[in-house]
Amino acid sequence: METSNGKGGTIDWIIFDLDDTLYPERDYVLSGFRSVSKYLEKAGYLDGVSTFDFLSKRFEEGVRGKTFDLLIEHFGLRGIEPVELVSLYRTHYPKINLYPGMKEIIEGLRENFRLGIITDGYSLSQTLKIESLEIRNIFDRIMLTDLFGREHWKPDSFVFELFKEDERIDVNGAIYIGDNPLKDFKPARDVGFKTVRIVYEDGIYRDAPTPIGFEPDTTIYSVSELKELVEDISVLTDEVH
Repeated sequence: METSNGKGGTIDWIIFDLDDTLYPERDYVLSGFRSVSKYLEKAGYLDGVSTFDFLSKRFEEGVRGKTFDLLIEHFGLRGIEPVELVSLYRTHYPKINLYPGMKEIIEGLRENFRLGIITDGYSLSQTLKIESLEIRNIFDRIMLTDLFGREHWKPDSFVFELFKEDERIDVNGAIYIGDNPLKDFKPARDVGFKTVRIVYEDGIYRDAPTPIGFEPDTTIYSVSELKELVEDISVLTDEVH
């Protein structure tokens, strides 16, 4: 299938972000909190229910970072450092699932497009997420920005440029789908990819402001809208939201 990109070429690649794009990142956070809670209970520090309740409430309140510092301080825990809990969180094997209907969409896309992932985050954490979601064999190429150094996390465009060069992608020959306007779309647009922002009701960055120059080409709000969009890729050549 040759899908026009409106510039005389074809769209060959559809590339996804991972967190809050293919699956709910909130589920990963809560999975990590459960893992830490079980560890603290087993080690005799604190019962798991109290730990999980405290951590999850801080998350719902919007606390991002230093959550384990707050936990240790609140309960007066001794003999354990926040860095230990951060490590447990990042290295746990998560219990997460794709958004409902997402697997069917990406499997259907394989019939007509090559599929990729470009994702930020600590490489081991992202690898474990991909394994848990059982999607490695669905995608033709997966690139973890962390493997190239923290300085190349999004919004740096290095990994996008590398992906484009390695796969010989023409200008406007790829679409990048993500959720975070603070970092996802500028690097993709800088290398000539079309961009789609998907905003879920439970998305962590659903209310994040979009800086000037970081806008996506198109915005959608559900998996069903994603399905409609990929069925008519040409909409991306005509609409800029």
